[in-house]
Amino acid sequence: MALTKQNEKPFSFYERDQHKQRSMPPELPECMRHPPFRANIIPHKILVPLYKRMVDNYEYEREQRIKKNAEISYSLARLPPRMEEYEKQRKLQIENGTFKTRSHSVDKLCTF
Repeated sequence: MALTKQNEKPFSFYERDQHKQRSMPPELPECMRHPPFRANIIPHKILVPLYKRMVDNYEYEREQRIKKNAEISYSLARLPPRMEEYEKQRKLQIENGTFKTRSHSVDKLCTF
């Protein structure tokens, strides 16, 4: 045992830590420490208008986004191909004056 203790060498950081602990000043008493930072409550007269501005801004942006999406959807909306052809032909006939409206009803044509 004596031989082992004689050959035993502590790690270098162990001695360094021991020396640091001895040289450190004692901790400050509780009354001399600074209390943790606590922010004051935001005054009501500032908080309410700020919130109202934020809500109004959000609503305005939402309306703009909805309008933009509606315009995009409207511009992309199209009739099916056959209906589109019919509409073009109808417009041409109206311009030329050859468009005929149906004046008689089905009941007058079909007599049983």
